[in-house]
Amino acid sequence: MLETGLETAPKAGLLHVEIRDEAILLVMAAANAAQIVAAQLGLRVARASRIDGVDRVAIAPGKWLILGGIDQTALARQLGEGASILDMDSAYVCLSLTGGGWRRVLASGAAIDVERLAPGDAAVTAIAGINVVLWLTDADRLELAVTRSYYRSFLAWLKETAGPDGIDAT
Repeated sequence: MLETGLETAPKAGLLHVEIRDEAILLVMAAANAAQIVAAQLGLRVARASRIDGVDRVAIAPGKWLILGGIDQTALARQLGEGASILDMDSAYVCLSLTGGGWRRVLASGAAIDVERLAPGDAAVTAIAGINVVLWLTDADRLELAVTRSYYRSFLAWLKETAGPDGIDAT
């Protein structure tokens, strides 16, 4: 488990950060197969969804991050020759942000308007100059994939930006 350097005792009203320890796969559709692969994944382009505990996030035309309890072999069989699959566990750290303050905190460093995000939205953007993939699974929970080499810097920025309200982590 990755260390956060953050408080671990939950406190009311704080921004809560949870590190997700799950498989991360990159699916890349073959030429002219993006719509077929998206349909097989249960997605529309530029959107995100959670089906049976597995997140599917569009990150570019014909490219998706798949996160959660997914069997890479079964997914490869399902997609067949229409897509390539890469294991991205060592490339990203996934975080879930909950609590009342995540929109306020991220708004101060995000390159997009986080106030307008709605469930099912996804974006590849920068927050505090750090590249992230973010998506909303429901109105109160934001998911982020942060490049592993910048994850500690991202957590330090979150802690500093949260200010006196602070954040906690699990």
